[in-house]
Amino acid sequence: MAISRRPTGTHFDPAKFDGQILQHGTPALWRKASLCPCLNPKTLAPDVNCISCRDLPGWVWDDGSSVIVFGPGRERRDVYDEEGHRIEGLVRFTLPSAITPGHVDRLDLLVAELVYNGEKFIRGKVDAANRSLERVRVRPVIAVERVLGRVAGNVQDFLVDTDVSIQEDGTIQWDNPPPDGTLYTVRYRSRPAYVCWEPMSRDEGGARQPYRVRAQRIDFFRQPAVGG
Repeated sequence: MAISRRPTGTHFDPAKFDGQILQHGTPALWRKASLCPCLNPKTLAPDVNCISCRDLPGWVWDDGSSVIVFGPGRERRDVYDEEGHRIEGLVRFTLPSAITPGHVDRLDLLVAELVYNGEKFIRGKVDAANRSLERVRVRPVIAVERVLGRVAGNVQDFLVDTDVSIQEDGTIQWDNPPPDGTLYTVRYRSRPAYVCWEPMSRDEGGARQPYRVRAQRIDFFRQPAVGG
C-alpha cells in the first residue's frame, strides 16, 4: 500500500501512489471541459444548432493532454440517483496527483477497445439544423463489424466498405443506400471515451493525493449530428 509514516500517524504517500498509477495504469487523453458560449442569455439553454458542442450540448473540450489513469476492472455499472433517474455506463478512475480534473472533463483511453452495438439510425434523418443524424457516437472507428437494416420487412446485412463505410469524423457514408426512413444498426469497435462526474479531492495529513472521478461512457449521451 502506498503509505508513509508522519508524526501525526500513517498517511498515504502521493509520490508512491503516482508510481503505482504509472506502473499499472493506462494511457489516456485528458480533455478539459468548458461551458460553450452558445448558451441562450435568457434561458441558459444551449443552441441546438451549435456545431461546437454537438457531442454534449452546452459543453466543449480542449485538444487534451496525455496522462496515465488507473481504472481497474472498468466494469460497467448502472445506478439510480437520488431522484430515481437511471445513470448508465459508470466507472471510476484515479488520476495522478498533479492532475486536477473538472466536472464534465473527458477521458479518452488510447489503448483499450470497446464494441459499440447499441446505436440505431434512420436513413435520411436530420436534426433541426438540417444536419444528418447518421453519425456514430465514438470516434475514430477502429473497425466496422456489421451493419443491419430492415428492408421490405426483411432483415438485411449491408456489406461494409461496399454498401456502407464510416468516415474519420464518424459520418456513415452510403454507396448503396437503403430507402429513406429505413432503420438500421451498426456494430463497430472504437476507443473508450468517458465524461467525468463528481471529481473527489483528497488530502491526507495536509498532502494532496490523487483525485478520483466517477465517469460515464460518452455513448450514453444524445446522438450527435453530422456537420460543421
